[in-house]
Amino acid sequence: VKTSWLDGKHVVFGQVIEGMDVVKKIEGFGSQSGKTSKKIVVADCNQL
Repeated sequence: VKTSWLDGKHVVFGQVIEGMDVVKKIEGFGSQSGKTSKKIVVADCNQL
């Protein structure tokens, strides 16, 4: 099924197993428009 409303967006579905503190810290860089106030990079994450 084509999900045209998600095309061109960064969408993640799943569950945080560990590192919720990091997720909360990243949330702090968000905004109402959806743009982040700083560049966010996910590196060395093994599995997303």
